[in-house]
Amino acid sequence: VAGEPTHNHLPLRKLRARHPEAFRTLLSAFADVVREYLQFQIDHGADVVQLFDTYAAALSPADYREFLLPLHRRILADLDAPSIVFVRRMNGRLEQLEETGADVIGLDWTVEIGQARERLGDRPVQGNLDPSYLFGDPSFVRERTREVIEAAGPRGHILNLGHGVDKDTPVESVEAFVDTAKAFSWD
Repeated sequence: VAGEPTHNHLPLRKLRARHPEAFRTLLSAFADVVREYLQFQIDHGADVVQLFDTYAAALSPADYREFLLPLHRRILADLDAPSIVFVRRMNGRLEQLEETGADVIGLDWTVEIGQARERLGDRPVQGNLDPSYLFGDPSFVRERTREVIEAAGPRGHILNLGHGVDKDTPVESVEAFVDTAKAFSWD
């Protein structure tokens, strides 16, 4: 819509305010393509898929419920594999993500993972190491990785970053993250 990335998604939010039906039509078309792409991934070997929405948190809770929640449900409904929903900056609205029907809730690094676990009950979560920690030395990465694992508890947690890996991330830090995860044991 904007023709380039924006931090506050203002062009899309203006479209919603000025032309709500066009906004709804555009998002519905996006949802169809995303659903088709997720199913394509499954059909070609993916065991799990993730709906990664960078826009949803820009909406108010009411607008998310009206415009995006139905689309998230439609995207994730009846996929032939388990699904994860990830939306940055949804800490105050994790319960809305539960309503998507995703099997797992992805958490960004701003979420206190222990509190999220309490709020979400038995719902599995994924996350949520701050990706910037991977710019620290390997001992720092190992320490922070263990902290996330321990805060999440022994059940229903998929260790991951709380967002993507920056292209300049040192390989040895990624290795420290992965090696720590592999070596960790609750025994």
